[in-house]
Amino acid sequence: MKRKLLLVSMSIVLVLVFAQVAFAWGGGPRGFSGDNWVNMADLLKLTDKQAKAVQDIQSKHFNEMQDERTKMQQLSNDLRSLRWQPGADQAQAEAKLNELNNLRQQMYQQREQYRSEMMSQFTDEQLAEMVRNGGCGFRGGRGFGGGFAGR
Repeated sequence: MKRKLLLVSMSIVLVLVFAQVAFAWGGGPRGFSGDNWVNMADLLKLTDKQAKAVQDIQSKHFNEMQDERTKMQQLSNDLRSLRWQPGADQAQAEAKLNELNNLRQQMYQQREQYRSEMMSQFTDEQLAEMVRNGGCGFRGGRGFGGGFAGR
């Protein structure tokens, strides 16, 4: 009888623990949504010239990085496929991994150049406002890579 009561009690505790974790996570979509979107142009009071420059820099960076993103996905897939390829050896995997790491480094350098270009468009007051509002992230977060103001 005691053993049965112990099992039931432990089961209830486990269910409650897992339920708490599930409710804490919240689920749902990440990224853009109506309740966490902020218009940075209005928040920072950008001039038309600044807004146009920022949009141009973002478009240029997106287009420049498109090929790199595609290549990164292909290299990652190739590396994953090597694990299941008969006769593949460590040297082949290391060569792919080196190629992947070189591409990551190249993308990092391009991202830093992009951040530098973006930061140069803002006044000191606008940069200070970004810091007060948590950078370019959502819900007061710092956003991807620390945001422009996070560096």
